[in-house]
Amino acid sequence: MCVKNTMTEEAIESETDTGIEIPYSELVRIVREAYEMESTLNAYGTYVDENGRGVCPKCSLTDFRLLLSRLTGKYDEWCCMDCEWPGGDVIDFVAWMENIDVTEAAQHLAKRPGLLK
Repeated sequence: MCVKNTMTEEAIESETDTGIEIPYSELVRIVREAYEMESTLNAYGTYVDENGRGVCPKCSLTDFRLLLSRLTGKYDEWCCMDCEWPGGDVIDFVAWMENIDVTEAAQHLAKRPGLLK
């Protein structure tokens, strides 16, 4: 079973400094709204089938999964059962792929489409 990051946004916000004039929780909201999980995966060369399963970009095994949100009906979280990585949202995926922390990943994603100046 995939386990979501258990740290609350408030806890992360208090531990991180975005270097941007908006709170971290707002930055996360902006990024999550701007990016679809599947298109972000595709940008990193990771593709999933119609059931949200594919090959992990890190371990190259086939138990990489996208998880469907009950609230939105969209794939908005991921995990790799073989890596035993807890997965997470689009920000966690970019942090994992780029080997950076989640604050840097959120800033990186926010700058791509020009969401932040």
